[in-house]
Amino acid sequence: MRNKLSTSNARQLALKILLEIDRKNSYTDVALNRALNQSNLSSSDRSLCTELVYGIIRHQRTLDSLIDQLGKKRRNNNPQT
Repeated sequence: MRNKLSTSNARQLALKILLEIDRKNSYTDVALNRALNQSNLSSSDRSLCTELVYGIIRHQRTLDSLIDQLGKKRRNNNPQT
């Protein structure tokens, strides 16, 4: 059970870091290092968090484009909304 909880914590921390990068225009490496240094995550969870943050930043344009396309499809399928 501990493993699932810590993985969840790694994902929550990644989300927190991504929000800081987006809202405060922080540098990715600075926000990531600060958050990881303040966390008590295991080394494997720190690696997961790092991969999530850098992976999402690396593919942000693609992800944004896909989200936009899905949003348009939903609006077209639901004209009442």
